[in-house]
Amino acid sequence: MFFGKSLCIATKHKKEQVLAPLFKGLGFNVCVAKNIDTDILGTFTGEVERIYTPQLTLKKKCELALQRTQTDFVLSSEGSFGPHPSIPFLYANEEHLLFYNTIDFTEIYARYIFTETNFNSQEIHSWEALIEFCKQVKFPQHAVILKSTHTKQIQLVKGITSYAQLKEAYQHLKHNSNVVIAETDMRAMHNPTRMHNIKQLAKKLILKIQSTCPQCNLMGFDIVDSISGLPCKNCLNPTPTVLKHIKKCKGCNFMQETLPSHNLSYQDPMYCDFCNP
Repeated sequence: MFFGKSLCIATKHKKEQVLAPLFKGLGFNVCVAKNIDTDILGTFTGEVERIYTPQLTLKKKCELALQRTQTDFVLSSEGSFGPHPSIPFLYANEEHLLFYNTIDFTEIYARYIFTETNFNSQEIHSWEALIEFCKQVKFPQHAVILKSTHTKQIQLVKGITSYAQLKEAYQHLKHNSNVVIAETDMRAMHNPTRMHNIKQLAKKLILKIQSTCPQCNLMGFDIVDSISGLPCKNCLNPTPTVLKHIKKCKGCNFMQETLPSHNLSYQDPMYCDFCNP
């Protein structure tokens, strides 16, 4: 489908390491956008505020790539970190990918919330506390950031990947401040766990790309809605479990019902609001 087509990856942080092999497998000639600064759209450490939604940020990253590259398709990535939206006391990594077709201007979007992340931060008052924090966040395989805020301007050291760098940065910041803040460096090239998550999401995106409309053959024929109501095995009343999915084409608006992946005809009564209120 894509043999000989060009795909540009809009990244500053080496995400092509996991993305390029997957898309080369589809037949793309893959390149990386040269000299684009995606940090102007926001940084994890706060020097540049993130003012756009993830979806809009993805589009703006594609625009940055297209300013420097002529290509058939663009791939952009965006991530965020924080408390899990539904699981208490757990951090999450929300990843987003956008596949943009410059020929017909169609977009295919993928998003997933991962619980696999080392995201963390801590106020540090001693070298021993810093070492313990680093052990918890998988340092030095995963980089850390040290910063102090003793003045109005934040002082920080990013991309620390060795104990020698760690000690030097800590002593420098500690000299001017009683409190140093340690954070995980969440940029993809410094965070193998995040890089793995991006790879897993890319696989999901590729499945969407390969799903074509039965009527017009447009890419990205995907689920737009899910309908609950799988009957209870005991009382036959509808349960909250998904009964069917609705797929819709963005081009011709063709719709199709599909069965969920659980392959169940009935739900266990333990999940029924009538049998187990």
